[in-house]
Amino acid sequence: MQVLRNVVSAMFIFALFGCNTSTIIPVTGVSLDKTTVTIMIGATDQLTATVSPSNATDTGVTWTTSDSSVAAVSSTGLVTAGVAGTATITATTSDGGLTASCAVAAVATVYAGYFYDGLQDAPCFWEGTTFQKLDGSFPYYAYAYSPVVISGGTVYMAGYFGTDTYDTPCYWEGTTLHSLAGSLSYSAYATSIAVSDSTVYAAGYFNDGSKNVPCYWEGTTFHSLAGSLTNDARANSIAVSGGTVYTAGGYYDGAKWVPCYWEGTTLHSLVGDLTSDAFVYSMVVSGSTRFTAGYYYYDTATPKYVACYWEGTTLHSLEGSLTTNASANSIVVSGGTAYTAGRFWNGTRYMPCYWEGTTFHSLEGSLTGNAFAYSIAVSGGAVYTGGYYKDGSYKVPCYWEGTTLHSLKGSLTDNASVLSAAKDQNW
Repeated sequence: MQVLRNVVSAMFIFALFGCNTSTIIPVTGVSLDKTTVTIMIGATDQLTATVSPSNATDTGVTWTTSDSSVAAVSSTGLVTAGVAGTATITATTSDGGLTASCAVAAVATVYAGYFYDGLQDAPCFWEGTTFQKLDGSFPYYAYAYSPVVISGGTVYMAGYFGTDTYDTPCYWEGTTLHSLAGSLSYSAYATSIAVSDSTVYAAGYFNDGSKNVPCYWEGTTFHSLAGSLTNDARANSIAVSGGTVYTAGGYYDGAKWVPCYWEGTTLHSLVGDLTSDAFVYSMVVSGSTRFTAGYYYYDTATPKYVACYWEGTTLHSLEGSLTTNASANSIVVSGGTAYTAGRFWNGTRYMPCYWEGTTFHSLEGSLTGNAFAYSIAVSGGAVYTGGYYKDGSYKVPCYWEGTTLHSLKGSLTDNASVLSAAKDQNW
């Protein structure tokens, strides 16, 4: 009878309180998909936290920043760069208070180029004014001279390095070197880079033993743009838009250099009414429109090279009141306005400049030697151009914020130069 009472009591308790057999699984760790990121001012980057074990009872995290003016972070880990500087983003687990952090560098732009290391020219880049040498054991020289791309918080640059036999095209992912030599038997050069859907694209040209041939690489897959061209040609710039690869440059038609672009592998001439040499150095795609920048030769009683850009196939001269040679080496579009950077001859030497639309801005300042602006970016509403100026016999790397000159010389004691800059996040 007592046994029966016990059974009934147990059944009563089970019915009243149910059976709670669940076990709390504590969090043992947390990590982030990135530990360092570089973000241009005004741009964003997504951080992802992974809590372990994956079946922990509470996988929640909270996000905090050490400086919200530099890098603000949302409740989902989306980081937005505010002003130039550095900050630390931290993810903290709700269970246990475990943490993982990511160092953020918010920059107006990133400049790529080279410096003389005492033996040879070596590739490098500047994050803001912070100098970093690029990886590689180069027996001779190496240069990073493509426009910089920042994708997923990582900096990408393209260029080339010299070997005992020929020049080798390459690109750097962060500071890590990737050769694009493949099966090429002669010198080749990577002149521009783009990143789309995690795939790296590089444009350039290679020598086939008798002439230079334009090409591009999709990852490490090589694509020739030779088509029916029989003379020298080069691809100087690349962009990917809507899944289509665009490259731009020029080809020699037997009488003159012709500005052009390729849509995939299809060649499009930009010669229009031009009857003398013209060339494209830079390209960007804004919306559905291709913008290319370069120069054309104006064969008059006082012949000269004229800086220009094309909006689609429409030519815009940047001659203005300039009466001597000028060229546009880089282009970016911001707020619907095309900005180009380049150089002009002031009568005694070449001087850097940029154009806002067709409005000319000299960067000559108090410079007394040759100077060049190779690149342009618009960040946080300000215009940045990068290049170098001569200080005696040495080249000094520099950038201009608006028309204000900033040296990037730092502790460098020999020639160095900025050759390109990041134009926009994921450009």
